[in-house]
Amino acid sequence: MASIQKIEGKNAVSYKLIAFYGYDSQGKKLRKTKTWTAPCGKNGKQPPEDKMEKQAHIEAANFEAEVNQAGANLDTKMRFAEYTKTWYDTLPSGTSPKTLEQYTYLLVRINAELGELRVRDINRKHIQKFIKTLKTSAKGNPRFIALQAFTDTLKARKLSKSALAGMAGVSPQVIGAAWHGRRITIESGNKIAAVLELPVNKLFAVHKSNECLSDKTVRHHYVLLSTILNSARLDGLVTTNPCELLTKQETPKASKREATYLTDMQAKEIVSLLFGESDIRIRTSILLALCSGCRRGELLGLSWQDIDATQGEIHINKATQYQPGRGVVVTTPKNETSERVIDMPHFIFAVLDDYRAWWEELRTNNGDKWQDKHGFLFVQENGLPLFPDTFNDWVERFINKNNLERFTPHALRHTFISLQIADGVDIKALQKRTGHALATTLLDTYAHAFRSQEKAAANALNDRLAPPQAYQGKPMLKMLQA
Repeated sequence: MASIQKIEGKNAVSYKLIAFYGYDSQGKKLRKTKTWTAPCGKNGKQPPEDKMEKQAHIEAANFEAEVNQAGANLDTKMRFAEYTKTWYDTLPSGTSPKTLEQYTYLLVRINAELGELRVRDINRKHIQKFIKTLKTSAKGNPRFIALQAFTDTLKARKLSKSALAGMAGVSPQVIGAAWHGRRITIESGNKIAAVLELPVNKLFAVHKSNECLSDKTVRHHYVLLSTILNSARLDGLVTTNPCELLTKQETPKASKREATYLTDMQAKEIVSLLFGESDIRIRTSILLALCSGCRRGELLGLSWQDIDATQGEIHINKATQYQPGRGVVVTTPKNETSERVIDMPHFIFAVLDDYRAWWEELRTNNGDKWQDKHGFLFVQENGLPLFPDTFNDWVERFINKNNLERFTPHALRHTFISLQIADGVDIKALQKRTGHALATTLLDTYAHAFRSQEKAAANALNDRLAPPQAYQGKPMLKMLQA
C-alpha cells in the first residue's frame, strides 16, 4: 500500500509519495517516489493540514496505481530480444551516437545468446554461461583484407579514395582502411567489387580472427546486460537482476593495461624529422598532437578561433567524429572536464603561423568550392571537416617515410603525458591539461612513468641528505648494525 511522508518546506508543505511494486532478491520492497505539493487557494495559502494529508493519501494511491499499471503494460512473457528493443527505443534523447553504435554492436552477441529466452526466465546460470562463451569467442565476424590488385586497380584507373567511396556508397574511412591493409566488412568489400566490376576474390581475401575477445570487451557486454536487466527489474518483469547474483570472482573485470608511449629520445627524433617534413599538414598536425596531448577528435575539432598565440594557449571546446549515415559531425568533447585550456610551447605558434598562410592560400585557390563553416585547422581540399582516419593515414605515411618504429596517433597523447610526468608536473595540473575525468585514471594508466618519477624523487632525496662519506656505498644492514 502506498504511503506518504510530510516535508516541511520554507514556504510550503509538501509530501513524498511512496509507491511499492514488488520485492528484490533480499525480499525488500521495491519502491518509487515523487513529491506532491498542495496548491495554494485564492488567499495565497495552502489548505489546512488535515485536508492536505487526506489529499496526499489520494495522490499516493493514484501514483501507485500508475506505477503498477506501467509494469502491467509490459508482457511478462516477453522475450529478451523484444525487451532490448523496447529498452533501446526509450533511451534518453541525449545519448550520443557513438554510445548507440556501441550498444548495437554489443547487443548482437547478447541477443544471440539470450534473445529467445523470456526475460523472467533468465537466471544466474544463463549469465555464467554467456560470460564463458564470450571469453572463448573470436573477435568479430569474418572480414576482407585487400589484395595487391585492389591498390593496383585504383592506381591504374586513377581513382581517388574519396571518388571510389562515393561510387561504392561507403565511407572514405573504409577505402582508407582497405588501402592500408586493415580489415573491412564483407558487405563493404562486395560493394567495392561491384562498382569496380571485378570479382570480389580478385580484390579481397577473407580474414578470420583467431584472437578472443579482450577482457575489456567481455566486461562491456556484461555491464550492458546488467543495465538492461536492471531496467527490466524496475519495469516489474523480474524481481531481481541475475547479474547481481554473480560472485566477485565471477564478475568480468577489465585488466589494466599501461599506456604505450614513445621514449624521450624517440619523441625528440620525431620532432626533428617533422621539421624536415615537406607536407605541412603532416608536420603541423603531429606536432600539435604531441605538444598538446589532445585526443584525435579534439585535434580535428580545433578552429582558428581556439588558437590564442598572445596568451600562448589553445582552447579545447569541441571535437569531430565520424558517424555512419551522417558523415563527420561536430560534437562536445569526451566529458565535462575535457573542455579545457592548454598552455603550449612557444615554438608551436611559429609552426601554426606557417600553416595559417598555407591554409589561407588553400581557401583562396578553392574560391566558391570552399565549404568550411567552422574555421577548422585541418580540412579536406574543399574546406569540409577532415575524416578522422585521414589523420591516422598521415601518421602512417610519416612512419613509413622515415622507417620509424610503428606507433598509433593516440600514442602521441600517451607520450605527451609521460613526458609531463617525467618533468614532475603535478598530478592535478596534468589532469586539467589532459581532460581526464579522474586523476586515478592517470595513476593507473601511467603507473610505469610514475614509478620512474618516484625513483627520481628518491635519488633527489639521497643527493640532498647524503650520509657521511664513511657510510656511502655500505649495504643498509651493515649501516643499521654500525
